[in-house]
Amino acid sequence: ETVNVHSHLLPALYFAWIAATDEPGGPATAGFRGCTTLFLAGAFAVHLCSALYHCFSAYSNTAEAWLLRLDLAGIGFFILACMINGVVLGFRCAPGWRAVYLTTQSCLGTVTLLAPLLPKRWAFQRHSSLVAVYTAVVCSGLIPAATQSAR
Repeated sequence: ETVNVHSHLLPALYFAWIAATDEPGGPATAGFRGCTTLFLAGAFAVHLCSALYHCFSAYSNTAEAWLLRLDLAGIGFFILACMINGVVLGFRCAPGWRAVYLTTQSCLGTVTLLAPLLPKRWAFQRHSSLVAVYTAVVCSGLIPAATQSAR
């Protein structure tokens, strides 16, 4: 567990440092700056939630269950952050399709973020259901990725 804590906490601190030292006056457009900020926030969140889980999961069974749900929500947030970046950058020349895919990603992302945080009686009882939700989000990002690579 010590290795897991350090292998997740150090990248979280690194992504926080990048976000704190990023110069806002560069030539990047507002959309690109937003994508960069969203990616850094997602990377920070997934590593911090995982470090918290590995550090404090031995405290009690209740803490372990709650921190595992927080860890899974962090993973979902990072997947969503990556997918939104793909949509924004992949459809920058097609604003209509970008709006459609951002709406789709927002709906799937809401499920992805809330599913692990729901109480056990409402949450996905099996990890396979949660993996299916994550897979749906990732698969929905294949079209923007294919659009970007076709250019």
